[in-house]
Amino acid sequence: MDYRQNILKQYDNWTLFLHENQSYLGRCYIWYAHDNPVDMFDADCINLKELYDIMREIKRAISKCFSPDMYNYASLNNLIRHLHCHLVPRYNRKVTFNGVMFEDNNWGGNYAPYPHDFILPQDTMKTIREYIQSELKCEVEI
Repeated sequence: MDYRQNILKQYDNWTLFLHENQSYLGRCYIWYAHDNPVDMFDADCINLKELYDIMREIKRAISKCFSPDMYNYASLNNLIRHLHCHLVPRYNRKVTFNGVMFEDNNWGGNYAPYPHDFILPQDTMKTIREYIQSELKCEVEI
């Protein structure tokens, strides 16, 4: 799969992606668009301010789209040694979107482990992406 098809929005120094695993409806991650830094605390204040603003923007958009009950945020760098952050919407109820039911079986605990084999049809992924983008009020060129 071409990762560029999951781009939600491009910013000055960051790229916002819809996570390819949507076991948590609306899960996104934001990727620092340049080489280095690996660690968040090695980034300069301008980039961290932009990250903060983007996370607020995507949280607002996801809240409007799917009404999650809370969020988890993660920047672990365990598997991928590049500065990035995850935004994981959490739901204390079953949620149906585009005919697919999503259930947060880890509610009340860590979002991981999650079902790594959770795969949505591409048309559903596209619908989720477009729904979020409509709230971000953006156009994405791929």
